[in-house]
Amino acid sequence: MSFAFILPVIHPDSVKVSNYEHVEIVLKRTLESLRRQTFTDIKIIVVCCKIPDWAKDIGDNIYFLDVADSKTFKPDRNIARVDMGLKFIVGILYAIEKFKVDLFMRVDGDDYVNSNLAKYAINSLDKTLQSSTVDGYIINKGLQIEVKVNSNNEIEYGNTYFIRRFNSSCGTCRIFKQATLRAKLLEIHSDIFSKSSHWLAAHQERTVAIPTEMTDWLDQISKDHYAEEWHPVNILGRHINQSEYLNFENFPFLGAAKACGHGNHDGPREGKIHQDKMIGKLPKSILESTFGIKDVPEAFRMVLNFYMSTIFHLQSKLN
Repeated sequence: MSFAFILPVIHPDSVKVSNYEHVEIVLKRTLESLRRQTFTDIKIIVVCCKIPDWAKDIGDNIYFLDVADSKTFKPDRNIARVDMGLKFIVGILYAIEKFKVDLFMRVDGDDYVNSNLAKYAINSLDKTLQSSTVDGYIINKGLQIEVKVNSNNEIEYGNTYFIRRFNSSCGTCRIFKQATLRAKLLEIHSDIFSKSSHWLAAHQERTVAIPTEMTDWLDQISKDHYAEEWHPVNILGRHINQSEYLNFENFPFLGAAKACGHGNHDGPREGKIHQDKMIGKLPKSILESTFGIKDVPEAFRMVLNFYMSTIFHLQSKLN
């Protein structure tokens, strides 16, 4: 069994990017943290318009899909949710073509994921996620972190806050079953898998230039529906207004952490902490240990997960 994290990355020349070097710095930290998942059979797929200089050294389970040559992904050509949705779909198609992936998660390039998330979700495939009516997990318990990149290009962490209704404020909030994503992509086009297989089959390396024919075709068959909420590009590219189209179970513990304040955000809040959703603080050391920012024994992470979930529950009752 395998778990795929897919990270759509903003274009370097987007008007919302103030410093792309900082984008790559926080992306590298996110990728390093994902590699500390306690479940070992993971694939990490980055869909981007600029391959970082350090890409070849970051790890052999991290793949970079370069869509820089595609007119579909020119800077600010589409609104954020469409750009994210299309890049996520490119990553899904690549993962299905190359690997036997059971669960997928879209991760923003500056966020962090609980190090036990993939293992817990995979172990749920014959339990909570077994039903054909369940599409995956939604993360409604999460954190927001004050993050900045200093003048020495080092990441500094400020306060970490428990956030209620986390899934309404962060795109790193959903885990999808493969069957769900297959069904959604077939709504776009009945031949989407055979066509993508034709374009992707020859590519075996970890850094791949995605054929422009593939992305242009995907754009062509979808663009008339970019304004329609029901369309899979929109559903997969946003993190709100999905209950009408997908059925998720709540993930049982704190699953993700959103980085805020580093100045390169594509959302309408521009990376500001959601003051109205804060329900308490978490010590920085626990954040770093539980979300793969530092390497610690798995047993210690399990204790910290129990602690965090208990504190989150108590804070929710008090606020």
